[in-house]
Amino acid sequence: MKQLHNYVLIFGLFGTILSSYGSAINVYPLDLDVNYQSRFHDVQVYNVGNDKAYVALNIALVKHPGLPDQQEIPLQDNPYQVGLIVTPNKMVIPPGQMRMARMLYIGQPPEEDLVYKVRIAPATGQYVVISNNNGVNAGVNVIIAYSVNVFVRPLKPLVKMSLVRQGQDLRFENQGNTNVLIGYCQQCPTQDPKHCTSFDVSKRIYARETYHYQLPSALPVTCNQYFENTPQAKISSN
Repeated sequence: MKQLHNYVLIFGLFGTILSSYGSAINVYPLDLDVNYQSRFHDVQVYNVGNDKAYVALNIALVKHPGLPDQQEIPLQDNPYQVGLIVTPNKMVIPPGQMRMARMLYIGQPPEEDLVYKVRIAPATGQYVVISNNNGVNAGVNVIIAYSVNVFVRPLKPLVKMSLVRQGQDLRFENQGNTNVLIGYCQQCPTQDPKHCTSFDVSKRIYARETYHYQLPSALPVTCNQYFENTPQAKISSN
């Protein structure tokens, strides 16, 4: 999506969009949870362009997610060694139609989250015609790819997040074996909720990851946390 924002910025600076045509897709959802009992999920790929969309799907394994040495390793080996199967890995979608891609995990249950990224991209993009104030026309081929996060959870997931506050610095430490999504947090100078300040951290914190957040004020904080989109007990700092 950063690429899309960059293109919009370019159009705003140099010209006006006249028309666009070609291939464009939407993908939903972008985060999937699988485990040893529920091994697969489907992803919907929509063709929102006015041409046929030729779409390719590629898998990468994320090593050490959320840590300083995180890296993505493209996977093209035997799927029984990779652990994750994506089928089909290529599809042709007529304009205005949708196809399903299945993410199937066939490996053993991990002791800690396995994280995969499945890149879904059309072979060609939308051809966008732009014009500037001098009457000069140009065209840009915009290809928007999507990255679907596939989380393979442990057989016995442990949700264990701690908060440590020093002044306005808030430190999240994931001491469990699975990732947790941090949502809205709240700071209250009094017991009256009308005086509380709420803010959305919107951060996924992986196992063994430490994350720092700058608070609006030097007050205790309480945050919502979610595991597999399910609310967990709220966590609070000093």
